[in-house]
Parts: sequence; structure tokens; C-alpha cells
Amino acid sequence: METITIIGTGLIGTSLGMALRKQGHFVVGFDRSEKNLEEAKKLNAFDATSHPCLPSGKSSNQANCLPARQVLQSSIVILATPVDTIIEIIPFVLDNMSSDAVLIDIGSTKKAICQKVRNHAKRNAFVAAHPMAGSETTGPQAAKPNLFVNKRVVICEPELSSQAALSKAIELFEEIGLDHIFLAPEEHDSTVALISHLPQVLAFAFASLPQFENNDFQNWSKVASSGFDSSTRLALSTPGIWMPILLQNKDCLINALRLLTQNIELFTYSLLDENTSTLIAQMERARKTRVRFEEEQAKTNQPKELTILTK
Repeated sequence: METITIIGTGLIGTSLGMALRKQGHFVVGFDRSEKNLEEAKKLNAFDATSHPCLPSGKSSNQANCLPARQVLQSSIVILATPVDTIIEIIPFVLDNMSSDAVLIDIGSTKKAICQKVRNHAKRNAFVAAHPMAGSETTGPQAAKPNLFVNKRVVICEPELSSQAALSKAIELFEEIGLDHIFLAPEEHDSTVALISHLPQVLAFAFASLPQFENNDFQNWSKVASSGFDSSTRLALSTPGIWMPILLQNKDCLINALRLLTQNIELFTYSLLDENTSTLIAQMERARKTRVRFEEEQAKTNQPKELTILTK
């Protein structure tokens, strides 16, 4: 049994708390949001919670409001806050950990976070990770203990983590159902820009079209069905969560947006010219992309037996 501190009790942090408690660990949740902590308590996601714990995210000296004693007492500390807050507090957490403790971040960007601690004296105690799991709904009320089952976690720069830290992180991930894959921070950020951040921006862009507020289309919500549903589901996401992610990964995201713009223009001009061969070729390419995704999902969604620990 490990004593694990999770800093950030939103959807991911609370889901982690639920999953890790099921595995027999003693889990402490920290958050500056009293609302999140109250919701997490109702869900029994943590053995203990504390408030306040996080800085405002603007001044590095405010990181001292994170209780150093709890960090020192934990064998594993997990940062599950928005990525801008991770950047803010990660040096302080490393500074205050015991010599044999492990720090894991689970932020949705990796390059900026890895750069922040690359020269830190305790860099080898840090494991940079990103579980590829989530939901369009946010907050602890959306948390699920099985959120990570049959999902993958990306681990970056494993060569900079000690073997002990890396092994402990991988063991923890496997306990809650995650398979791991190693990627360089740059490859991670460019990949998630394409398969995660771009779809998010597309949902925001589509659902924010002014026509949805135009009187000429006042009946759109009565007519909209599955196509609208599947293409705008991510528009329910909270802007406050996504803004730091988009800004930290803006270069990769802008490249993805430019590629998409080129593809949309190809569709537009092909339609104008009634160039059916090009249109069909693009649609067939799209189908192959979706088929490949579904085949990969079928492989990873095989039932797993999770190792159950006892306290």
C-alpha cells in the first residue's frame, strides 16, 4: 500500500482517487476548490482531503501554500491540475519530496512541463505522463473509477526518470488498467494536437457558428440529431480547462489547423467543380482512418483482470 497525494480533484484527479483506493492505497486529495473537495468527499474518492493547497498560478512564491508536510509524507505525488498550474507548482513539489518519493504529472501537454524540470536536481524522481482518457464533462461529479480501464498512458522522457521511479509509475498505471507507451515530448504534443486538441477546437468552432443564434435557424435544435450530437459533444468542455492546453500546445495545434484548412478547401473547391473523383477519394481516405481507429480500439478493449491489493 502506498500513500498517494493527488493534487487536483477534478474529473481526472477524482477518478484516479477512486481507482487507486479500490486498489488499497491511502489517497489524499488536495485542491483550492472547496466545491471540488466537497463533491469528492461525497464520492468517497479520497481517504482524506485538504484545502487550500494550490497557488493562484501567477506567482512562484505562492507555491508555498501547498502543504510541504503532506508532500514529504507521500511516497507518490500526482499532479492532476490544469497544465498551467502544473508548470507553476512542479518545482516546489520536487523540492519538498522525500528522497525516495515519486512525482507523476498527468497533464495533457508534455514539452513545456518536461522543459520546466529538465535541470532540476530531482528530475530523476519525476515521471511525465498523460493518460489518454477523459470526458467532455468536467469536475469530480463526472468521475468514474473505471475511467482508465483499457486505456493507454503516454510516458515521456523515461530515460530521465530513475528506474525505481519509472517502475513504480508503470506499476501504478497497470493497477488501474492503463497500458503504457513511450513517446518523446515533441511527438506527444504533435500527436495529441492532431487526435485530441484539433477535434476539441473543431467542436468549439462548429458549435459557435452564429447561425445557431440566428432567427432564420430558430428550429435547428428540434431538427438536429445524431450527426450534430457526435460532432459537437466536445463543445460541452469547460473553456477554463482547455485554454491553458491550447496555449501550451499552440504551435502544434496551429500546424494541425492549417492542414485541416487545406483539406476543407480541397472539399470546397472539389464540390464547386463537382469533382466527384476527388470527393470520393477524400471520403474513402476518411473511412480508412476511422476503420483503423476502430480496429485499434477492438484490440485494447479486451477485458482485463486488475490486481487487487489489500490494505
